[in-house]
Amino acid sequence: MTWFSSMIPGAPGNADSIASLAQTLHESAAQAENIEQAVSRIPSSIATWRGHAHLDYLESQQRARRRMIHFNEGMACAANDVESYSWNVRAMHNYVENILRPAAQELDDAFKRTPAAQRLDAYFSLLAEARTLQGEYRERYNRLKQEAEDLALSLQQALSIEPVAKKSKFAGGFFDPSRTERLSERDIDRINAELKALREGSFDLRAIAQGSIGDCYYLASLMAVMNSPEGQALLADGIRPHYNQDGTIDGYIVRVYDKPGFFSSGSSTEVLVRDIYPRGARSNGSAGVISLYEKAFSQLHPGGVNRSTFFESGITGGYPREALPRVTGQGTSKVDGDGLFGFGSGYDAGERQTIIEAANSGQPTIANTEYSDAFKNRTAPVDVTLPNGQETRIDIYGGHSYVVTHADSSGLTLVNPHGTNTVSETGSATPTGEFTISWEDFDEYYGDVTLGSVK
Repeated sequence: MTWFSSMIPGAPGNADSIASLAQTLHESAAQAENIEQAVSRIPSSIATWRGHAHLDYLESQQRARRRMIHFNEGMACAANDVESYSWNVRAMHNYVENILRPAAQELDDAFKRTPAAQRLDAYFSLLAEARTLQGEYRERYNRLKQEAEDLALSLQQALSIEPVAKKSKFAGGFFDPSRTERLSERDIDRINAELKALREGSFDLRAIAQGSIGDCYYLASLMAVMNSPEGQALLADGIRPHYNQDGTIDGYIVRVYDKPGFFSSGSSTEVLVRDIYPRGARSNGSAGVISLYEKAFSQLHPGGVNRSTFFESGITGGYPREALPRVTGQGTSKVDGDGLFGFGSGYDAGERQTIIEAANSGQPTIANTEYSDAFKNRTAPVDVTLPNGQETRIDIYGGHSYVVTHADSSGLTLVNPHGTNTVSETGSATPTGEFTISWEDFDEYYGDVTLGSVK
């Protein structure tokens, strides 16, 4: 009869089978690389072609090559992760069979050697030791379980081929917004520094600049959350490092809240991000936390960086009222500047006060020009005040989202996710995206304001 050794179960998993799978994935990655190289040589074989047939074929070739590059990189990383997991499974098996179980058997043997009159006291003393061994098992089991869940994210990423931009003039080329780049060592150092700043509540949201992806509504949502220490901490807590088989960071696991629904309130999905969009959002001109969140958000959309269609969703084009809950896990409300049933357009005293209190308390606050009728063209010139006190005229964009960082009775301070604003007269760029606008101009150009919460 065993008293204590039965408290230590066998270790889960079959390390040999997992290692065999890793080898198969390595072979698949090599095959994908060979196919990509073959596809890259196609242009030389059609050099004599002319006209639309030549251009269309080259476009298809670029798309196919970009897809194979994505697949090859993902498969190679997944193979390494599976191999690393096989080592971890083997290590747990060795620890359980060579350390924990022999120690538990020793406790059984000690109990058997104890005289009958002393066994009751001995049992509880030995039980405490057995529970310590059991605690070690559970700790290692939970760690292995987390590694298995992270491995699932890696395999999911490997099997998800990045959608290529649908605009033919960009497809597969340098300016393709769907083009990805692996995180470099410098990128990781910068991201870690930004995560530290976010945890301390000292990150400057004005460092962010939108790229060539049309996701201002999502970037503005992230930036609006950054307008308070609590919001910055929320974003930092939503990212944790992913380690390769050498124990170094090779990516990040990013939390994206699920689309609100009756059965999904507050639920979230984790996404492994190992690469970012070079043509996407940047922080101080480089990859940053904003780049990770943008890439994670895109990976959850079948259409990637493209505009949504009836058949698949993409991240180009959207609304803060839909994006903000994906950042915070909380609902939103809207302050409408169109008046009641379209009469008396503009924000009344009560609505202005609601916006003022929200922005000044750090509540995520996003102003949208989507529903304003004041834009005759894509932009409209507006007189504003820059952070240094300079008064100038800048172009306000129609169909665009801006972060409201402060407001009072005289006006509102906004930040453009573009990272700068265009000076109307000269076409030059302002140092940052921040400016202060009067309520009168805000009434005219901004049709509604989305309010959120980080608590």
